Amino acid sequence: MAGDESDSDLKPSSVAIIREVYDSENAHIKFEMELERALEAGVRVIVIEPEPLGEETARWIYVGNLLHKVSVYSGLCSIASGVKHPQNGI
Repeated sequence: MAGDESDSDLKPSSVAIIREVYDSENAHIKFEMELERALEAGVRVIVIEPEPLGEETARWIYVGNLLHKVSVYSGLCSIASGVKHPQNGI
């Protein structure tokens, strides 16, 4: 567990499990819809069993984190640049 959470803190409504059950040709679409519902419900913990969906989700999280870091650093650099060179301001 992350942080100081214990198993008693995890209620069934705070955990969603996307099960890997291929019962139809369009099972991957069903997996994506289940993930979307869990995200919209604000579930705290999501377990993704289908490996391709889990890998794709991990990639999007990585890209989101990267974009966040780039935007924060560029903002800090622009502020630092404005402080260091105030005569070149607007």
